[in-house]
Amino acid sequence: MPRLFYTAGKLGAEMGISAKTVIHFEKRGLISPSFRDHNNWRRYTNRHKAEMISLLTGRIPRGGAEGIKQGEGASPCPPRSQTE
Repeated sequence: MPRLFYTAGKLGAEMGISAKTVIHFEKRGLISPSFRDHNNWRRYTNRHKAEMISLLTGRIPRGGAEGIKQGEGASPCPPRSQTE
């Protein structure tokens, strides 16, 4: 059964990236905002997981490329090695 909610760490682990990268994508507007639980932790849904899959596989979301914001500065995502 799929999860209903993910922390940034759990979502990142399923995607093969860090929690910091998940939060970076949200802050840059690349995925829709999460919600906060009673502990003020970010929570993500299966919709966020689908958005991450689209971004990480290079697929353009349904809304088109206009929805992807360009940001300044370096990405926290480390380059992938050729052996993965």
